Amino acid sequence: MSLSPKKCPRRVKNDFLGLKDSFSTVKSDFLGLERDFQGRETIS
Repeated sequence: MSLSPKKCPRRVKNDFLGLKDSFSTVKSDFLGLERDFQGRETIS
């Protein structure tokens, strides 16, 4: 990281928050897929 946090702490913080948000959405997507998979297995 060549960017110094002191220069733009708000932007860095927003970037981290955005990353966290995308990670949580991906996690929930995977959980939904897993649920679908298990549901199909129990049905068939």
